[in-house]
Amino acid sequence: MTPPIIGRDALLPAPPPPVPAVDAPLPLVPLQEGMLLHAVRAPGSGVDIEQIVLRTRDRLRAVDLHAAWHAVVLAEPMLRTAFSW
Repeated sequence: MTPPIIGRDALLPAPPPPVPAVDAPLPLVPLQEGMLLHAVRAPGSGVDIEQIVLRTRDRLRAVDLHAAWHAVVLAEPMLRTAFSW
């Protein structure tokens, strides 16, 4: 039997559902081949990485941001893309 949740954890929403498994393997497009080549030739170099920093007026709750991003990933199969070679 699972013990009851007490304190701060009681305020957290339930964890999001797991992300679905791979639907179907697809070949790399030329741009992806180049990105993979850069990553293999210079691991950790940061090439092909883009980062944006935003400031907000209000504080963000990490759990809400995680849940929102998880919903986007579930809705967009291309965001679940991974390289396997």
